[in-house]
Amino acid sequence: MKSSFYLKKNPYPFFAAWLFAALLFMAPAGLLAQKWVAHSGKGAPAGALNIQTNHLQYVARIPLPNGDFAVGKRKGNGSNAFYVADGAMAQAEDYDILVATPSEVLWEKVTNGAIPRNALVAGRRDGNRVYPCICINPNNKREMVGETKQGLGYCESFGQGTGWLGVVHQITTYKVA
Repeated sequence: MKSSFYLKKNPYPFFAAWLFAALLFMAPAGLLAQKWVAHSGKGAPAGALNIQTNHLQYVARIPLPNGDFAVGKRKGNGSNAFYVADGAMAQAEDYDILVATPSEVLWEKVTNGAIPRNALVAGRRDGNRVYPCICINPNNKREMVGETKQGLGYCESFGQGTGWLGVVHQITTYKVA
């Protein structure tokens, strides 16, 4: 009995390669920009993403003792990363810094806690994916890095400046990469 099924040679090999390349390069930035570089001490790795224009503030990922990750910030040429732990500001000497060019990271406004598809995942914390977010400090109008989760509805960060230093805030207007 002769089988009627056979594989036919692809008559459009160039088109298939072009389609693959187009999909790869048009993928959301969150898929392409996930490069975390281990860091400790002063300075920053080459290509570290600075989120502010007038000050240095880097997106940091802090490994926790239980294997989870927290999202925080590394300011200026300081040597520690700062993050929220148990409702208070905490700091770490060993952390990862996000390395990407600003054009590789698209910060999208979040509505009702709905994290954009293909958002930049920093890791897991308490069983949930955590995402770096940027919110505006109402005190000095500067952007600051924080952490959010799917459905949370706010960016959790801590402030800078008079009356805000080290105080944890849950800001409902924020952006996720």
